[in-house]
Amino acid sequence: MLRNYIYNFSYVDNENESYFTYSVDNTSILSRFIMDFSGQVQQLTWLEGTKQWNLFWSQPRQMCEVYGFCGPFGVCSESTDNFCQCLHGFTQTSPNEWNLSDRSGGCSRTTNLNCGNNTAVNSQKDRFHTLSYMNPPGDPQTPDVGSEKQCEAACLDNCNCTAYAYEGSICSIWMGDLFNVQQYNPGDSNGKTLYLRLAASEVPDSPKKNNTVIIAGSVGAAAVAALLVIVLLGAWRWRSRGGRTKRPSLFPRVEDPRLEYEIPNCTWNCKRIDVSP
Repeated sequence: MLRNYIYNFSYVDNENESYFTYSVDNTSILSRFIMDFSGQVQQLTWLEGTKQWNLFWSQPRQMCEVYGFCGPFGVCSESTDNFCQCLHGFTQTSPNEWNLSDRSGGCSRTTNLNCGNNTAVNSQKDRFHTLSYMNPPGDPQTPDVGSEKQCEAACLDNCNCTAYAYEGSICSIWMGDLFNVQQYNPGDSNGKTLYLRLAASEVPDSPKKNNTVIIAGSVGAAAVAALLVIVLLGAWRWRSRGGRTKRPSLFPRVEDPRLEYEIPNCTWNCKRIDVSP
């Protein structure tokens, strides 16, 4: 402890008991230690001038470091006002407690996993949702696998596995409820990628898949447009040639609207006969 510190601390640990005590050198200073509902230990001193308690010391220093602060399947972020929110595919287990700033009850799945129920009609295998810039929970299992696909399969084959991560050829998988998941700010070099297991209906399509659909749709539309142009061009050329194929005739039509008949081919002393009234 630093010299001239206003508190004197002592810790006793023996075969019979373990306890911690403190005292204040200056008896005029009012001080108290508390552990609030978040699990954070706080030391406060009374300020006579403002008539209020002042936070003098706390541990852990950041709320997201408090174990289980956001409960199971909750994610903590120091950049948000209320610190906690539910992971994708989960909802607040007790909204009333959350409204009272107690998030220790955590979150529950919106849709149950399909693992162990693959015999159901139209069943789909569970899938994984990608979470970027995360601080994963502690104490993972590390199966011996040779690739990320094998790591994913190791989690998918175990109905108790709820998430996995693969980094630097090391596979990490987590069983049961996830505690102490933390969200870092985008671009934070400390952030890791966590793959969260969800029911297939809860996993949004990946950008890669969406791009494939968009490209396929664009190519299909272009092909239809090109075919339409070819058909219209062919129709225009067909009409420009008379609309149908003319058959040869022994009696070519005389281009005179007053004539209602055809005459044989004339090669000598031909005269036009006017039959109009």
